[in-house]
Amino acid sequence: MRKRLVFKRLLYRDIAYSFSYSKIKYGIFFILTSLLAAGKALQLQGIDSTGSVDVLYFMLKDEGYFLDLDNYQVPVDWIFFQTVALFLLSDYYVHDLGRNALYVTIRSSSKATFLLAKLCWLILQTAALFVGVFLVVFCVTGLVLGHFSLEVTPFYQHHIMPMLQLDRSPLQLMAQLLIGYIVTTLVLSMIQLLLVQFLEPIFSFLIVVLLLGISTIGDSRWLPAIHSMILRQEIFDLDHALSWQFSYLYSAALFIVLSIAALLVYRRKDIL
Repeated sequence: MRKRLVFKRLLYRDIAYSFSYSKIKYGIFFILTSLLAAGKALQLQGIDSTGSVDVLYFMLKDEGYFLDLDNYQVPVDWIFFQTVALFLLSDYYVHDLGRNALYVTIRSSSKATFLLAKLCWLILQTAALFVGVFLVVFCVTGLVLGHFSLEVTPFYQHHIMPMLQLDRSPLQLMAQLLIGYIVTTLVLSMIQLLLVQFLEPIFSFLIVVLLLGISTIGDSRWLPAIHSMILRQEIFDLDHALSWQFSYLYSAALFIVLSIAALLVYRRKDIL
């Protein structure tokens, strides 16, 4: 009973403290997201009648597979959202682990509970981050386009549906896109959380960013960052057979393994 109460208090502390610590950074991120959404909405509107899902898709999509390096295109928007999401999440837990871990651990009398609360905070915060991205895009595009809709648009019919290999409604496409980002960001954040137990935070962050870069070039389904790349999923590319079921199960299994490893390492780590 006491451990459950301590866990709840630590989780509440992480939610409140992370908001206080990161609110300006998140504010800047969402302002940039709204500007990108407005620009993308105006750009797509000049092509065909469009909606929020169309804008969200073109903001978060990757560049798909390529046959050789001559055809390689850098997925700038995908890298931006993945890298910034990783930075926003890791910035808080690296700060808290470095500055407050000893004090909070002494007060809570459990290193494992302290880190377990961090893992639950990470899940909640990652989901909230990308739900926030959707809400910002939905609101901004609605204001720019003059209507709020998640229905099939002429743009979706003419420019997205012809590329689909499997039937997906706008809502299904949006959900698969956002969930892919959430599970991928969770795995990447856990990789960094494990790495910071051994390396300086800047080096651990650079390693994960390098992993992001490798994922844009490689086509292996075992690369953790590939699972937020919607154009590499089977709904757009049946040849590589990367299904959403595999992506979610693989990401969940990898997240659990990394979480257990991080907990075991942190329990043995000397934080004095």
